[in-house]
Amino acid sequence: MEAMLAAWVMKMYKINLTPTTDQIATRGRRLMQLSSLVSVPLPSRYWVTAFCGRNYLSVRKAAGLDTQRLLAAGDVAQITARLEDLEQVYNMVCVPEVIEDRAKGLIGRPALRFRDCPHRIYNDDEAGLQHASARHGRRFVAPKGVKMPYIPCECNRESVTMLCWGNATGECMSPIFIWQGKTYPQNYLANTASSGFTPACRAKQDSHMMDGRVWVGCLAWMATQIKGGVSPTNKVLLIVDGHTSRLTCEGVDEARAVGFEVMVLPGHCTHFVQPWDKVFGAFRKKYEDLYVAAALTRKGSFTLSKLMWLSLVCSALRNMVDDTPNIHKGAWKKTGLWPLDKVVVLAAARGASSAAEAWLTKPVVEVTDADVLAILTIPMDRTGQQLAAARVAPVRKIRQLLRITCCITSDEIAAQRLATPPASPPPGS
Repeated sequence: MEAMLAAWVMKMYKINLTPTTDQIATRGRRLMQLSSLVSVPLPSRYWVTAFCGRNYLSVRKAAGLDTQRLLAAGDVAQITARLEDLEQVYNMVCVPEVIEDRAKGLIGRPALRFRDCPHRIYNDDEAGLQHASARHGRRFVAPKGVKMPYIPCECNRESVTMLCWGNATGECMSPIFIWQGKTYPQNYLANTASSGFTPACRAKQDSHMMDGRVWVGCLAWMATQIKGGVSPTNKVLLIVDGHTSRLTCEGVDEARAVGFEVMVLPGHCTHFVQPWDKVFGAFRKKYEDLYVAAALTRKGSFTLSKLMWLSLVCSALRNMVDDTPNIHKGAWKKTGLWPLDKVVVLAAARGASSAAEAWLTKPVVEVTDADVLAILTIPMDRTGQQLAAARVAPVRKIRQLLRITCCITSDEIAAQRLATPPASPPPGS
């Protein structure tokens, strides 16, 4: 039984979807239940460690996000293999053949495949939002001479996750909001009808982040919103990222039972291959504009109720769709997922790999003791431009020297000045 679990771990590692210890514990419990047909508690982390030791595996920390994106974008073989899998899925039958039967009033129709039905190919992604000022962290304009202007700020920093989804024809579906708490008042969605969307809300007690349990509820609700219905014989393709909530046992089982054919994108490649990643930027701009307009109508008050805030978010999504109707459909074409274009995807992967590699491998500034001594003895009122004009050191060296190197303190510099004898005057002076 452990050999099957170890083989699954190696398979997931080879496709850049390395499982977490929680996923291994969940899979292990499921295998134990199938073998013993009794309820088994979730294995502890000590069992996971022992399992890794018995099967030549080890528990490791993940690399940094930039490093993972560099390695994933440079793995052309892995991306090509996933595109081939996606091409096979596009050739699958999504709507079965209908045999003509005049007695029952049935009109004959051939079987339809996903490549012929872009309206049955969906992509989803989450975005984190704050029930607070949209201008937090931005630059502000104030009278000249004011160093730190007072900025009115929302005291409530509650975070919310918004799940957006849409199909390859460019249709944007109603979003799903995930709140932290045991439940949510039903009147939260009272003012969203004017935007044309009918969103749903899900409550999660410990946090607002997506997990397997919330994902199961989202799948059931999404199936009710798709035109034509969803069933095991009337399938819909759902292209998702490699988030752990999509890979849980209950999430996979629910998707299969409802009628979703789930396709996972290559790991750490969603920044250039997922359509919704190309859309969120335009949405946030619309959201900021509406937030500022709402603050002006309320005479500068940035305090918005949750009921008004949800209406504002849905209105921003509607304005984005109305002002740029082809933005979502263009995102599918730009990423190369519809129509499927391997050349576009691989070109984007090479571009992302080159950009990440240039950022990660940028040359390190050489620092010498003379540079440190020269910078620390400079009067504090001189600006960076004056330092560069005086050719003391490159401007970008200054912070690196003061914050990273800084091996000579001001006391040591004063001691060196006292220990150094003054230069003898030139003859004849």
